Amino acid sequence: MIIERRELMFAMLGSYWPLLNIANNKSTDLNKAGSAAKTISDAMKRSLQLFPTGTSRDEAEGTWSRAKPEIWSKYSEFEEAAKKLVVESEKLAAVAKEGNLDKFKEQFQLVEQACTACHGLKPTSGGKFRFEK
Repeated sequence: MIIERRELMFAMLGSYWPLLNIANNKSTDLNKAGSAAKTISDAMKRSLQLFPTGTSRDEAEGTWSRAKPEIWSKYSEFEEAAKKLVVESEKLAAVAKEGNLDKFKEQFQLVEQACTACHGLKPTSGGKFRFEK
């Protein structure tokens, strides 16, 4: 489970770059960005199923995890934040289909806020629900 969680987080990170490129005027590829937003939504939905009791950093022997104990002790907060990312990413995918770059950039800011509700944007950053690397 921990390995799958990590793989899903890397998939979300990889999917973030096409979104950021549009936000930073380095791309206009809304098809790629829409697909990336869908990947983020799907990965987060799956991730929510992968945090059963006993899979925190201190409990799962021999497996490295950056998930903080707060995921389990404040699970409703974590679940709410994760579901917000799902919703905002799904909205972003829908906006990408519309083809409006300005609207996409506005919605992207909400996705970014949903990401930073749990951790910083740098891959090595920590946050409310993730240990710093």
